[in-house]
Amino acid sequence: MGIRLCSFRVAVLGAALTAALAGCVYFPEPVQGLPGGGGWVALPLRGWIAESGVKAEGIAGCFAADCAPRVGVGIFRAVGEQARIVAAVLREPERLVRFIEGRDRADTAPQRKGVRTVATVEKLRAAGLSGFAATLSREDGTRMAHAAVLAAETREGLRFALVVGESREGVRMMAREVAGKLR
Repeated sequence: MGIRLCSFRVAVLGAALTAALAGCVYFPEPVQGLPGGGGWVALPLRGWIAESGVKAEGIAGCFAADCAPRVGVGIFRAVGEQARIVAAVLREPERLVRFIEGRDRADTAPQRKGVRTVATVEKLRAAGLSGFAATLSREDGTRMAHAAVLAAETREGLRFALVVGESREGVRMMAREVAGKLR
């Protein structure tokens, strides 16, 4: 199960963390439900973020000083076994916490040995959709990041939105905004 959860985690977190990549041959898809104008940039990563059974439909970010909130947003579709894995994590987000804790215990690299991740999760509901909110930080409370994931079952598979940012409330607000467009 660890490898499957890792695949899900890599697909989801990879989408958010690769926002700095610029050169790509794929035309960026817009993310429905985002506010118009402002500093929103559709990122050309759709073809790069693909894990067996999980495909990115659109990825965007607003990181400029005038962005409120400053977040990255990805819309993904999961099918088959990957959809079942994502749904299981959405039902029991504590699995993600256990995975992160286990990974930290297993990491013996000297440069990371003293740095441990603290993860907290809670279930989240918005617009009739279910998911979870997560906070990750170092043990000392630094480098805090917030995420929210909301999902909808569709005929084509499980569609889910992932929002990552620096503000707990900003992330949740944006997740609620884009969640209405998932069905």
